[in-house]
Amino acid sequence: MAAFIAWILIISSILPGNVALHRPTAQSSNYSNTLYLSTAAVDGVTGHTLETPCTRTAEDGNSDPFWTVTLDQPYWIYRFTIYNRHENCEKQEACGARLNGFTVSVGDSSGAYTTCYQDSTTSTDGPGDVIKETCSSPVLGNTVKISLSSDKILTLCEVLIYGKYLL
Repeated sequence: MAAFIAWILIISSILPGNVALHRPTAQSSNYSNTLYLSTAAVDGVTGHTLETPCTRTAEDGNSDPFWTVTLDQPYWIYRFTIYNRHENCEKQEACGARLNGFTVSVGDSSGAYTTCYQDSTTSTDGPGDVIKETCSSPVLGNTVKISLSSDKILTLCEVLIYGKYLL
């Protein structure tokens, strides 16, 4: 029985899965001290409406906003899913367009980041309500960063990161 349990643990550590769920997070700024916190993106709630917890960076002085999740160990990151907010934004903007041009990068223990994916969406609707993309090639690291190179608001409702741990 012990050998079977050990085998299950080994197999589950190398099979793909959401390695970001309930992991520590941070973001460049907070819209509020009690609402839209960075942890909302890894709480396991995969909605994308106003009733769903989402992250949100501050509106003023928000140059190059970012959100990060720190994984429990290095993984080969190869795919991600982002649940993008799609309703009830202020200023008549399309919520989905907030993510236009986003970048997903993977950081290693030295603090160096490698780009996994660069969005090229420019439409007023944004890249979509649910964004499922694959990295241009797998990237090894223990931190995943989603960023914008602008002064826009960064909003994420849920982020799923898929990676493999190599023994």
